[in-house]
Amino acid sequence: MMGEVFIEGLLRAPYLLQTLPDQMLWKFRNYYSSFDRVILNNHLDMVRYDQEVFYTLKPGLFHFKNREYNVSVSVNSLGVRGSEAALLNPEIVVLGDSLSMGWGVEQDQSYPEVLSKITGKRVLNIAVSSYGTAREVLLFQRWARGKDLSHVQTLIIQYCSNDYLENASFYTHGQHLPIRSEEFFNENSHYMMKTSKYFPFKHLAWFLLPTQFLASFYPSPQGEAFEPKSYNHLPSVPFLFLNAFNEIFKDGKFKPKIFIMNLEGWMQNKPEFVHGVAAELIKDRGLKNHRKWSAHLETVQLLDVSKFLNRPEYYYTLDDHPTPLGQRAIADQIGRNLGL
Repeated sequence: MMGEVFIEGLLRAPYLLQTLPDQMLWKFRNYYSSFDRVILNNHLDMVRYDQEVFYTLKPGLFHFKNREYNVSVSVNSLGVRGSEAALLNPEIVVLGDSLSMGWGVEQDQSYPEVLSKITGKRVLNIAVSSYGTAREVLLFQRWARGKDLSHVQTLIIQYCSNDYLENASFYTHGQHLPIRSEEFFNENSHYMMKTSKYFPFKHLAWFLLPTQFLASFYPSPQGEAFEPKSYNHLPSVPFLFLNAFNEIFKDGKFKPKIFIMNLEGWMQNKPEFVHGVAAELIKDRGLKNHRKWSAHLETVQLLDVSKFLNRPEYYYTLDDHPTPLGQRAIADQIGRNLGL
């Protein structure tokens, strides 16, 4: 009993976890992320099923709470975080997942909103938690359909390593993303919501027994939301990213300033992805008449966040997302790159 109370006490005061050895800290983080945390994109009060992109955020206002934050999330008619006004003639558009959506911070603390204040420009944030590049592009195309995009001066896209399966699925299915049924969506959501429910001695079960023991309490749905048709001979991670992102520029008319960056959780940011994208673009340039990527992609600016997003206070202790300070650091760096 005392052990269970002690663990609960540490989970309620995550700053105390920073005094633990790294191995024990990661044990707490793994438990929190797997069996304690509420996942926004699996909560039926916060998301809605979508036949083209699997889900979007549910329009309206809701509150999102976990161990280290309790924030309000306002969602517009597109199903992304932000106001209706942001959908009209934005000058900057952001694509990404939860790291860009502003998971765990208030609306005005997310780096797209901070960037709007720094630049004085209207910013549309199309980032949705757990989206890969393929769905980010599909939702952007939904918003852009029939619009004059000449007002969009800057396009920012954020990659995360968990985009891989989705991007591989998009590639192996011939530039098409198969979407699982609404039944699977509901079943998966109920499963994920159950994993965060507490039962007596749940904490001790994780720390003292094999991981499989706790996982056995939560039978999961069959299959992944997105899977490649085949895992054989898949191209590189940067290739799969560019293969999806390039869809935006195929008509040759949309030519904004482009920023590409890789964001990961808990300061796991490394330069390999942006270096790989640079190498892929250089290789494509040499193909001349057989180039795969839009020539406009040669103008991209690659942002290596590992150079500046490297302080403990930039991330929550348990949750793997940037704090308001981390979000501000990202916005400041993008602002500097924009010459502001």
